[in-house]
Amino acid sequence: MASQLLVADGVVHSWQGTTLMVHESVEEVVDGLLEEVQVAGRRSLEADAPKTAFEMEGWDDDLREVLVERLVGTGVPHEFDDDGDLVIHEIDEEQVDMVIDEVLARREEHDLEKLEGLEANDLLSALFLATDRLRRDPGDSNGVLGVIEHGERLVRSAAPFGFEPSSWSQLREAAALLIDLIQQEEPPVDEISGQAEMLRETLRALV
Repeated sequence: MASQLLVADGVVHSWQGTTLMVHESVEEVVDGLLEEVQVAGRRSLEADAPKTAFEMEGWDDDLREVLVERLVGTGVPHEFDDDGDLVIHEIDEEQVDMVIDEVLARREEHDLEKLEGLEANDLLSALFLATDRLRRDPGDSNGVLGVIEHGERLVRSAAPFGFEPSSWSQLREAAALLIDLIQQEEPPVDEISGQAEMLRETLRALV
């Protein structure tokens, strides 16, 4: 939400992780925009608006805290009822579904490798080149070695900053499938070529 407001107001800015960087000359303007974000995050539910609830069974305090932070950040009004379930406006259900999916995906990635700085871009670029070789020749040794090396690292990696966990999870699954095909006793060349092509096209949009 903060990013959208900054862009709408034409404020030149950048993010270093979760730290917002702007020129000191627009500090007051940015303070006002951030206050808007905070106010939006504190909006309460409208009494007459249709509502829906999400069961929070199995959610520990830390996970609930992360969820609340995400909801506040997106400006979704919410509260917890007497049973501890999350209550929102029906109109926000799709957005909250996406937030919950992201939070759960982040939890599942807790023990995976965290890529720092440009590591993610370098990894995706290297895997792109390997899949490009493999789609043209499923027996290309450099392509095979590249997919195994970089693909296995991708499979072990959590979604880097700026990537949706669900999208990164799909990349991991695609890379794992390609590696599995390559390592079969009798590698199916047509399937390898097709899977390499599909993964390459996905990577091309990211590198």
